[in-house]
Amino acid sequence: MADLTVALRTVDPAIAEQVQVVFVTTDPAFDTPEVLGKYLAQFDADLPVRYVGLTGDQQTIEQAQLSAGVPLAEDEGRLHSTLLLLYGADDEANVAFDTGNTSRDIAVDLGLVVDGR
Repeated sequence: MADLTVALRTVDPAIAEQVQVVFVTTDPAFDTPEVLGKYLAQFDADLPVRYVGLTGDQQTIEQAQLSAGVPLAEDEGRLHSTLLLLYGADDEANVAFDTGNTSRDIAVDLGLVVDGR
């Protein structure tokens, strides 16, 4: 989340305004809407678009992970993937970032996806 936030702070504001960040918990027992709201507010307070936190029942969350091609979380959702998926206007996740990517990598790809490349 920190790298994503840095990336959004460094891109052209016109790009940042078009990006919607959706954080999906893998630990719904802990991540209530209130907990998610407080967590995300640590990152998005100065950005043009607020982050959205999603939760649900464990089965629905696991199905969402499988549908997105993200490895299922373990240890009741506490041990989870660090993948960040970048979806374009076509609702396809054509870019995935992991811990090897920097905020600069994310910023460059944000610009490309927003521009439709």
